[in-house]
Amino acid sequence: LYAAWQEKPLHSLFYDANGGAGAPPTIQVHEEETVALSDAVPSRKDYTFLGWATGADSDAAQYYPGAAFTMGSTVVTLYAVWEHNPSLSYDANGGAWATPVADTCPAAWETVVLPVSVPGRAGYVFEGWSEEPDAVSATYRAGEDFTMPDTDTVLYAVWEPAQYTITSAVAEGYEI
Repeated sequence: LYAAWQEKPLHSLFYDANGGAGAPPTIQVHEEETVALSDAVPSRKDYTFLGWATGADSDAAQYYPGAAFTMGSTVVTLYAVWEHNPSLSYDANGGAWATPVADTCPAAWETVVLPVSVPGRAGYVFEGWSEEPDAVSATYRAGEDFTMPDTDTVLYAVWEPAQYTITSAVAEGYEI
């Protein structure tokens, strides 16, 4: 009496970056075999990777990098699931930019260095930035760290009226 072994069928496990780049390579997995998914994470500008799903239009991840995956009886494609990062924009709030600062989309809770390029406004001094358009004092300064919240954010320029010192020289015998 001898044991006879038959190899289970192999199926491809594809990774699709779904609009991103850097998907892990395709692997071959035996039917009913459990493997660890690749730890490689794709990237996509202005998006955060949430994980993998079997549907290209999924908005929730079903699998995560390094997680166990058991192969079924067919070819499987795992699609990257993305969440668009919140936007960060700057409003000159009555001022004007010599060189405009582009809107960005950093990931929520990411530390962002605020631009050192600031707008100008005749008769005013730039004080910094606030999340309130009518703020009278700045919450953030140019070049400082800012922690991006998980919502779209506009930072408004805060202006202080410029103060000027006027001196005069009057010739002897004259008055101003």
